[in-house]
Amino acid sequence: MQNINKHRIHSFYQAINQFQSGKNNKSAFTLSELLIALGVIAILTAISMPIINNLLPDQNVVMAKLKIIQPYESSMQKHEKFKSMLKKILQELCVIVCKN
Repeated sequence: MQNINKHRIHSFYQAINQFQSGKNNKSAFTLSELLIALGVIAILTAISMPIINNLLPDQNVVMAKLKIIQPYESSMQKHEKFKSMLKKILQELCVIVCKN
């Protein structure tokens, strides 16, 4: 028990001596390092944005295609629904006629 207390006291005195001498074992980033890193990120972003914008399709072209394709797709869906309804009706009529 005394060894544990002596060890704690010794560690405490070491911490006080380090604090008083200005030595700190903790490593941290300085403000200038953080600002430089943010500057590099900002420059890379500024360089890459035009490249990314050129890779993406033009929004006006995409909207025009949607305006052309969407009515066609909805009319095709209506046509398919009509075909399936007509098929069911014809099947029911066939069953009725075949029974008689």
